[in-house]
Amino acid sequence: MILILDNNSFRREELKAKLTKIGYIVSCRPLDDYKSYAYPVLTVIVNPKERDISNYICVSNTKYIVAKDNFTDKTSRFTTIPHSSNLAENIALEFDKLKLNEKATIYKLGIACYSENEYSIGGKTLSLYPMERRIFKFFLHNPTKTFLDVDACDYFPFNSVPEENLKSTIWKINTKCNKARRPQLIEIYMGSYRLNPRIYNYDERLIEDLLPFTKFKNE
Repeated sequence: MILILDNNSFRREELKAKLTKIGYIVSCRPLDDYKSYAYPVLTVIVNPKERDISNYICVSNTKYIVAKDNFTDKTSRFTTIPHSSNLAENIALEFDKLKLNEKATIYKLGIACYSENEYSIGGKTLSLYPMERRIFKFFLHNPTKTFLDVDACDYFPFNSVPEENLKSTIWKINTKCNKARRPQLIEIYMGSYRLNPRIYNYDERLIEDLLPFTKFKNE
């Protein structure tokens, strides 16, 4: 759930390889095209010109990191880290401060939740493959945001035809939700994807009896 905006193509490839290898869900895109993307949980802007930083801080529902040497933010709009040394490690540290990778923690939004390798919707356990788990986590942590297929694909390491593979994987997740008689996790509309609003707008009173230790057990 990290979007890295950087005009240096070699650094983009290196950052994506390093962070993906250690388990982070990351997309690396050109900074010049910053208006083209939906911003996820964490957005990293690498080595921008100081006069242009205000242009990049354009949405409110993401945490911003500006990776730039010898620079300090005086407005408290974002966190700064150096960009010329240990950049991947520093980005990982900033993401970990969001506490989204902690083991044995149940992450819940509406009727959907997960903990490590257990995933559930409305008290129904879903048996998901690794790629399906990544996609589940990605959309659960980015509610109300809509991602074009070409945008979303870059977060997931598909070996070929990423748009078709993403569509197929989402279809499999939604099919498992249907079989569990629960709402589909992800809405698909004209090449765009978003978390189904029925997931997080669900009336909490209807699931208040699902205690943490029973959330993943089938009824």
